[in-house]
Amino acid sequence: MSSERRLRIPATLESIKEAVQFVIEAAQDAGLSDDSIYHCELSLDEILNNIIEHGYALDKDGQVIDIICQLHDDRLVIIVEDDAPPFNPLTMPDPNPEEELEKRAIGGWGVYFVKQYMNQVSYTYTPNKRNRFVMEKRR
Repeated sequence: MSSERRLRIPATLESIKEAVQFVIEAAQDAGLSDDSIYHCELSLDEILNNIIEHGYALDKDGQVIDIICQLHDDRLVIIVEDDAPPFNPLTMPDPNPEEELEKRAIGGWGVYFVKQYMNQVSYTYTPNKRNRFVMEKRR
């Protein structure tokens, strides 16, 4: 059995809280553990911040982000779609957590943690010219 919920938010930092709450409720309904819910919360927050700050950096006015939660028997799938220029954050090299703190490059840690926290992540640029970032968390 599966079901789907959708939310559209303006591409503003202030809208992230509403989107995170939307995903928390979906994760609770999916029966995820408290740790897994927190992983979903942090991951969505990171992806939305990246879209708003980097993807829409030059033109946020009137832009929107769609969040789709698909509840399945064994997992929650979170889909984030936006109209920013195409960019696959998964192609960026992972930062090295073993590297000395002073030598670490700035950036890249958020997506690194998303990949660690979620069971599966993927990116596509859809035929209708939208970025589509998919995160999956299994029970």
